[in-house]
Amino acid sequence: MATILKVKTIKLKETLQTTQVMHWLQQQTGPVFAWEDPARTQRLFASGVALQPPVSKLTFAAARQWFQNLSQQLILTPSSSWHDVKAVGSFLFDEADGRTQNWGPLSGGLLFVPHILVHYQKQQWRLTLIDADSSAIDQLGQELKNQPALPAQQGCIDAYHEINPQAWTHSVQQALDCIHQHQLAKVVLARTAQAHVQQSVPESLWLQLRQQHPHIYHILLRDHDTSFISATPERLVRMQPQRLLTGALAGTTQRTGNLSTDQALAQQLLHDDKNLAEHKLVVDWLDQRLRALGLRVSHEAQPRILATANLQHLYTPIVARGLYDPLKVLAALHPTPALAGTPQRLAQKIIRQLEPQSRGLYGAPVGYLSLDQEGEWAVGIRSGLLTDQELTLWGGAGIVKASQPASELQETTHKLQSLLSIFQIKD
Repeated sequence: MATILKVKTIKLKETLQTTQVMHWLQQQTGPVFAWEDPARTQRLFASGVALQPPVSKLTFAAARQWFQNLSQQLILTPSSSWHDVKAVGSFLFDEADGRTQNWGPLSGGLLFVPHILVHYQKQQWRLTLIDADSSAIDQLGQELKNQPALPAQQGCIDAYHEINPQAWTHSVQQALDCIHQHQLAKVVLARTAQAHVQQSVPESLWLQLRQQHPHIYHILLRDHDTSFISATPERLVRMQPQRLLTGALAGTTQRTGNLSTDQALAQQLLHDDKNLAEHKLVVDWLDQRLRALGLRVSHEAQPRILATANLQHLYTPIVARGLYDPLKVLAALHPTPALAGTPQRLAQKIIRQLEPQSRGLYGAPVGYLSLDQEGEWAVGIRSGLLTDQELTLWGGAGIVKASQPASELQETTHKLQSLLSIFQIKD
């Protein structure tokens, strides 16, 4: 018979700094999870496993079955609620891809209810401990308050190189041949860059991301010496009672830092037929998927610009209303045409054929879901896999009929720069 775990939550009255929590998190073996939304209204810091799905490879179906029975293994103490119990982590980009090179303990995806959760929301810090004996929570709270600040710090790498860009442009041409033969309308092809790691502290890198790339999601999922880190601008879905917030993010141009140049680039993007067509595919696909779930959907007719530190994207926010099953929503929305293509199954098959390695967590849903069924999931792009020896970065581009291989190569180079910017490249 499974042990029933107690859920105990306290409010941390003294002001706590994010840098203190990250110092504490750095000392934890793992798995650990750090997550922040673009508005910085929500921060989650999780350590250790209280409960997790009994599978070696995470699927939406396994997660749904596990999540439905979670409350039977937990008892709430008077200070806690189901909102304090959160499943956190990341799914895989492609459940059907059997390749798992280099992903180590993250190779099957990772979703868990943490043993310890530090949660910042509505300008209030809360600490939740889930254990058979939750009496140590006050001591744990004091331990957090006594932590020194962890500094934000760049990592050091050498031997940085993009992996075989010539072969990737050949793959783009192969994808274009399929599109011109009317086999599919769009496919997203990703490529990688690698470097040898001289020095890095994942938690310090996460803080560095916050400084260099504000107003986007900041994500770290680490198990022992293997870390997935992401600075993504893309929300898959935010889940509220009878309300879903999602959006289409597809179509990209550079951001230079010069205001007039960036405004001209943004106007060019807003009127570029190739990018507008790529964007509309994503909007229409999300609209249809949400309506198929029985939801009422609304969105603007024209996209707007969403700017990050070094890129500008076409963006259309989408709202859906009605009753929903959270895990069914995730399974229905992932992967969107912004990450795979359309039609979806054929695009995923072509990705497996043309990309030389598994995407692992790159492009996958990464976020959290509370037992009261509120949650938020980002799309794990602008991301990298970090070990104590090696850094692998990913960047992808949507290939449509009007795509030019050289332009798509340049776009992916810009995307690789997003996470590369938190590393110093040594000779």
